[in-house]
Amino acid sequence: MLTILELLTKTTDYFSKTGIESPRLNAELLLCDVLRCRRLDLYLKFEEVPDTQQIDKFRDYVKRRAKSEPLQYITGYCDFYGIRIEVNPTVLIPRPETELLVERVLQDHSTPIRILDLCTGAGIIPIALAKNLEGCKITAVDISDKALETARKNSIKNEVEDAIDFVKADIKIIPLPIESNFDVITANPPYISISDYENLETGILNFEPKKALTDNADGLTFYKHILNIAEIYLRSNGKIYMEFGTKQSDRLMNLLTEFGYQNIEIINDYGKNPRIITGEKK
Repeated sequence: MLTILELLTKTTDYFSKTGIESPRLNAELLLCDVLRCRRLDLYLKFEEVPDTQQIDKFRDYVKRRAKSEPLQYITGYCDFYGIRIEVNPTVLIPRPETELLVERVLQDHSTPIRILDLCTGAGIIPIALAKNLEGCKITAVDISDKALETARKNSIKNEVEDAIDFVKADIKIIPLPIESNFDVITANPPYISISDYENLETGILNFEPKKALTDNADGLTFYKHILNIAEIYLRSNGKIYMEFGTKQSDRLMNLLTEFGYQNIEIINDYGKNPRIITGEKK
């Protein structure tokens, strides 16, 4: 039987040969999930030998990861803005860049507000906002029943279910079955163009839901629908916050200008690429 250190060493080498990025980190995170421990604890247990059931589960994890299945789908969760989120192949895996959108909303608002989140997916944006903005009321919209089921579970696990109303609706069809006069609209819609989608890495193409990634067009389709929704459901002087692709900043600036927004601002991500756009409705 192999010790924890031997398992990590062999798995790291295997992941390196199969082209998995950050092979040691992946091995450690998968083994931590199997052993139900923190990475720090793992280092204190190097000479321990996992039992047969744990080793079998770890081997299954390793086989799945070697086939490019995302680590988050294997463990069933990820961390986002200090909260734990359940993820599965019906929802997009949260990216760190989306935390910048949450951070900016919290920076701009400290009093209770009404928020409309569109294309909510696993519910990461409304849940993170509800956890950090006391007294806010949020309506979260998605077209997918399965995504909404995951989002509701996540709201319950994070004890914010009373602050969020989850609604099934197609944002391409107005009116929506919701109230109006929101203070804020947030959205992280499918923004990858179909031409860029075809060049994504294997783990994304084979496992993450296509409809959560691309609009099957130029990547801008959903922004036009969102701005049309804001015309009706966002109050005057209300603010909109949207995540977008790195090549879309100029076109989105023009689009918000066409819709009459003021104080338009682009926020860069951690790699200094334009990623979030915000503007104020006149």
